[in-house]
Amino acid sequence: MKHRKLGNGGLEVSAIGFGCMGLNFAYGSALDKASAIALIRAAHDNGVTFFDTAEAYGPFTVAEAALERLRTDRIDLFYQHRVDPVVPMEDVAGAVKELIREGKVNHFGLSERGFSAP
Repeated sequence: MKHRKLGNGGLEVSAIGFGCMGLNFAYGSALDKASAIALIRAAHDNGVTFFDTAEAYGPFTVAEAALERLRTDRIDLFYQHRVDPVVPMEDVAGAVKELIREGKVNHFGLSERGFSAP
């Protein structure tokens, strides 16, 4: 599996990521827990190190919930899926900067910057 370095902070992830959205909704019925775990393990066994467990995939809406759900004390890559045209990017970055300062987030990114103004 090829890997890619993201940004200049030393984060390296697999070139192919695994979006976890389909495990619980969006693409038909949710998988049962055992099947979801088996699928994630198979992806990892095949070299995937980038798992997207974004809050956008619900039902949670804050970093604290992600930390609890993932049973970890830090998130390696915390990124915003879509720009919210109502919330200035500087506000989002400031909130994430605080999470980084607290040691809860290591890296911050944005996966899609395009949006239509209201």
